[in-house]
Amino acid sequence: MSRSRPIFQFPRLLFFVRTFCLLCLIIGIAQAQLFVTNDSAGTVGKYNLDGSVVNTSLVSGLNRPTSITLSGAHIYITNTGSGTVGKYNTDGTVVNASLITGLSNPRGIAVTGSDVFVVNANTNTVGRYDTSGTLINASFITGLNNPSGIAVIGNDLYVTNYNSGTIGKYTTAGATVNASFITGLNSPSDLALSGSSLYVTSFDGSKVGEYSLAGTTVNANLITGLDRPYGIITSGSEIYVSVFGSNRVGRYTTTGDILNAAIITGLSGSEGIVAQPGAVDPLNTGMFGNYVLATVVQTDGKIIVAGDFYNFLGSVRNKIARINTNGTLDLGFNPNANGNVNCVAVQPDGKILICGDFTSIGGVTRNRIARLNADGSLDTPFDPNANEGINSVTIQGDGKILLGGRFTNIAGATRNRIARLNLNGTIDTGFNPDANNHVLSLALQPDGKTLCIGWFTTVGGSARNRIARLNTDGTLDTGFNPNANDIVLAVAVQPDGKILFGGLFTNLAGVTRNRIARVNSDGTIDTGFNPDANSDVRCLALQADGKIFLGGLFTTIGGVSCNRIARLNADNILDASFTPILNGCLTGNLRSKH
Repeated sequence: MSRSRPIFQFPRLLFFVRTFCLLCLIIGIAQAQLFVTNDSAGTVGKYNLDGSVVNTSLVSGLNRPTSITLSGAHIYITNTGSGTVGKYNTDGTVVNASLITGLSNPRGIAVTGSDVFVVNANTNTVGRYDTSGTLINASFITGLNNPSGIAVIGNDLYVTNYNSGTIGKYTTAGATVNASFITGLNSPSDLALSGSSLYVTSFDGSKVGEYSLAGTTVNANLITGLDRPYGIITSGSEIYVSVFGSNRVGRYTTTGDILNAAIITGLSGSEGIVAQPGAVDPLNTGMFGNYVLATVVQTDGKIIVAGDFYNFLGSVRNKIARINTNGTLDLGFNPNANGNVNCVAVQPDGKILICGDFTSIGGVTRNRIARLNADGSLDTPFDPNANEGINSVTIQGDGKILLGGRFTNIAGATRNRIARLNLNGTIDTGFNPDANNHVLSLALQPDGKTLCIGWFTTVGGSARNRIARLNTDGTLDTGFNPNANDIVLAVAVQPDGKILFGGLFTNLAGVTRNRIARVNSDGTIDTGFNPDANSDVRCLALQADGKIFLGGLFTTIGGVSCNRIARLNADNILDASFTPILNGCLTGNLRSKH
């Protein structure tokens, strides 16, 4: 009996169009719908995330459909009964019902770029095909043990082995990284990624477990009491599980809490599950002012919006506002800053750090940095007092606060443009990197090191042109020096340790790279990555399946027209299915909420 479906990860993408006149802003929030396979009925149903029905038989006439995945405007379905893969449009119309044939108990399927990877349970292999169905290698990965689910994350493939209770890790080039990456599982069926965690369904174990991307166990019993769970996907801070034994889909948080154990019911052999990002959801904010510089999605789904504006959704809101999950203004949240709010971060306790160019919050003096309680009121004991603007704020795992900007004094101490505060707002006396010019953004690596980008040309007295990496104590990582020839505006760290940069540069790490580049973890150029933007790249975000969002002033990527926002597939080719058109520069930040 079939058991699995691969994951398709999707973001909720928040982006704001920077404008310099009084007009409505657009917030693009990718909504989603669920596709669920019904093995016994030979159908695929389509549902909204709240469980409401769109079409219970969107695709019919299938032969024991097991797994389903989505790429662009197409869904791919494995048919265990006929040994085939079918390709369909997301409206259910047929592209090719027998796209791939001659398979042997096909289960999991994953699509990335132009590659299709299919698990063959009877031959213990993964086959590789292109999206037109042409065979590339029928034995792309071998030596598996009743394989079931498959997932592509960046350049890595993860495959569950049902009989041996393991997950193997491979590259998308077919090389084995670790055939026993995770062990000790009980009939693992499927897996999904959220943040830095893998979530794995256990068919016979009746549960979902959580594991780190390093392969360690976080919580082997995150969700229990399930009756033979098969497919799994993640959406933001939520998990959807297809439960074969009770013919339902359950909805849970990524911490294991039950939201609705039967959000979709009445299924018939429910197995695979996947989600489709929706089109841009227009929200007429009625904003008056100049631009939005920061957005943060809280764990409760509310969205904090900050920048340079004085009216939002028809109410006075100076520089910062909060939107409820239904798109209405949170009327109880009104911090009232008297200057731009450039960056926002939410602490684990729900308190909110805001930084920028303001000098008061709610009429109380706060110079460029403040902390708010969850309701938006001022956290009065917290007052670090910076002498110039702050551009970036990041919270470390230990709660300490990293800041980058234009300041030269903060919390009563000399700190040139980079500082670290203790949780109570006092200066971390052992941390003093000393940049000679503006720091525009900071990013934390999983190992605790900090990436800094901006206008600077020295850090700690050593030459570092616009990019530097700091050790955990604030000293310069002397082995890392990508050396950009112009300003760097955006940075993002991939799960595999590679680092993306966007900006105005045309040369990085000694190689021609027009405004976007990727370096290896040691700072050397990734020679296989060269998207080639024709103008500024100002913001970057990563999607869990390895796709990359970028925004800015560009109008072409690699010579292909795309107005100010684009998405790259995991193989670095422009995603032709993602085609929003903006009428202004995308700036500030681009956040992918997984």
